[in-house]
Amino acid sequence: MEQNDRFVTTELVGKLVAGLGWVVVVISVIACLALIAKRDTETKLAGGLVLVVGGVLGILTVAQGQLLQIMVSIERNTRAHLKDVPLIHAAPDESLHDEATGLSIACAKCGRIYPLDFSSNASFCTQCGSPLDFAEAWNDEGSALLDSGRYKEALNAYEKAIQIEPNFTEAWYNKGIIFDKLGRHEEELIAYDRALKLNPTHAEAWLNKGVVLNQLGRHEEALKAHDRALALRPDDADAWFSCACTHALMDKKQEALSDLKRAIELNVAYKEKAKKDEDLKNLWDDEDFRRLVE
Repeated sequence: MEQNDRFVTTELVGKLVAGLGWVVVVISVIACLALIAKRDTETKLAGGLVLVVGGVLGILTVAQGQLLQIMVSIERNTRAHLKDVPLIHAAPDESLHDEATGLSIACAKCGRIYPLDFSSNASFCTQCGSPLDFAEAWNDEGSALLDSGRYKEALNAYEKAIQIEPNFTEAWYNKGIIFDKLGRHEEELIAYDRALKLNPTHAEAWLNKGVVLNQLGRHEEALKAHDRALALRPDDADAWFSCACTHALMDKKQEALSDLKRAIELNVAYKEKAKKDEDLKNLWDDEDFRRLVE
């Protein structure tokens, strides 16, 4: 009822504003004709000026009033179109709205709650008309499931996000992370490639692509991916360490040690990590390596 009252009031205001605009136009015309009827030139010029200024102001006022009416019509039609969206009136602490698993999405403006598995994934809240981002909500759901080690469920959540928004870069990137956890490296590579196609400046995707290429034995391609990551983030210790691992796998000792030195300069924790990473195993007995990590 309150919503309908607001529509009626706004529409009435629009009509009144438009009517006022037409009154201004009429008064301007009458005043202009009265002044032009005078004999002196200055008065006639003043009449023309009154017509121009009054006419412009009147027409702008009419336009403003009509615009208000159009906006009311659009909002009313939008709400009528979405009236069949099922609403969840559960309180935030009830079972349907689980903050830990993200089973629902709440409108950021009015707080109305919708289930994430609602089939049509409506774009707007039926309460206030604000946009609802179901793709982002599914992506967040996937991240929560990933953090809890529920990888297959997380993959399903990311796929739903992509189904809603096929060009969702982060969902593709996160899907690659899940494939890594599941040991599905070919699919992992495809996911990173899709993310990079959508956003070629995604440094983490370049880095992870390099890592999975190493796992697939494609070391030359891995180096190129690491180079792209370092071009975007020159001081990324993870990328330098990955380069060291790649060069070690290619039996390029000097390059590996140089990369490892830079990684340690950026993050001393890589000294200990280098002693345990199997990719650097062929350097563990090397004197230069031992001095670097001691």
